[in-house]
Amino acid sequence: MTKNRYWAPIIILLVAIIITGGIVAWSRYSQPQPIEISIPPSQELIGEIYLGGAVSNPGFHPLKSGNSIE
Repeated sequence: MTKNRYWAPIIILLVAIIITGGIVAWSRYSQPQPIEISIPPSQELIGEIYLGGAVSNPGFHPLKSGNSIE
Protein backbone atom coordinates (compact mmCIF):
# COMPACT_ATOMS: atom_id res chain seq x y z
CA MET A 1 0.00 0.00 0.00
CA THR A 2 2.81 2.45 0.72
CA LYS A 3 4.19 2.03 -2.80
CA ASN A 4 0.95 3.24 -4.38
CA ARG A 5 0.79 6.47 -2.43
CA TYR A 6 4.21 7.66 -3.72
CA TRP A 7 3.27 7.40 -7.40
CA ALA A 8 1.15 10.56 -7.48
CA PRO A 9 3.83 12.90 -6.01
CA ILE A 10 6.51 11.35 -8.24
CA ILE A 11 4.40 11.84 -11.37
CA ILE A 12 3.54 15.42 -10.35
CA LEU A 13 7.23 16.15 -9.72
CA LEU A 14 8.27 14.72 -13.10
CA VAL A 15 5.57 16.70 -14.92
CA ALA A 16 6.67 19.88 -13.11
CA ILE A 17 10.31 19.24 -14.10
CA ILE A 18 9.34 18.70 -17.74
CA ILE A 19 7.19 21.84 -17.81
CA THR A 20 9.91 23.92 -16.12
CA GLY A 21 12.53 22.62 -18.54
CA GLY A 22 10.28 23.44 -21.48
CA ILE A 23 9.70 26.98 -20.23
CA VAL A 24 13.42 27.55 -19.68
CA ALA A 25 14.29 26.17 -23.13
CA TRP A 26 11.59 28.27 -24.79
CA SER A 27 12.67 31.47 -23.00
CA ARG A 28 16.30 31.00 -24.09
CA TYR A 29 15.35 30.32 -27.69
CA SER A 30 16.27 33.35 -29.76
CA GLN A 31 14.61 34.17 -33.04
CA PRO A 32 16.99 33.90 -36.00
CA GLN A 33 18.14 37.15 -37.53
CA PRO A 34 16.10 38.17 -40.57
CA ILE A 35 17.76 37.65 -43.92
CA GLU A 36 18.92 40.86 -45.52
CA ILE A 37 18.81 40.90 -49.30
CA SER A 38 21.00 43.49 -50.97
CA ILE A 39 21.00 44.20 -54.67
CA PRO A 40 24.46 44.82 -56.10
CA PRO A 41 24.91 48.24 -57.67
CA SER A 42 24.43 48.42 -61.41
CA GLN A 43 27.38 48.90 -63.70
CA GLU A 44 28.67 52.41 -63.51
CA LEU A 45 28.68 54.51 -66.64
CA ILE A 46 32.23 55.09 -67.84
CA GLY A 47 31.32 57.43 -70.66
CA GLU A 48 29.41 57.86 -73.86
CA ILE A 49 30.41 57.08 -77.39
CA TYR A 50 28.99 58.56 -80.56
CA LEU A 51 27.94 56.12 -83.27
CA GLY A 52 27.39 57.71 -86.62
CA GLY A 53 27.53 56.96 -90.29
CA ALA A 54 25.75 54.03 -91.90
CA VAL A 55 24.27 52.56 -88.70
CA SER A 56 20.64 51.88 -87.88
CA ASN A 57 20.68 53.81 -84.59
CA PRO A 58 23.14 56.74 -84.72
CA GLY A 59 23.78 58.93 -81.71
CA PHE A 60 25.39 58.87 -78.28
CA HIS A 61 25.35 55.50 -76.50
CA PRO A 62 26.58 54.65 -72.97
CA LEU A 63 29.94 52.95 -72.68
CA LYS A 64 30.14 50.69 -69.61
CA SER A 65 33.06 48.72 -68.21
CA GLY A 66 33.48 45.44 -70.03
CA ASN A 67 32.12 46.74 -73.34
CA SER A 68 34.41 46.41 -76.33
CA ILE A 69 34.89 48.76 -79.24
CA GLU A 70 35.94 47.19 -82.51
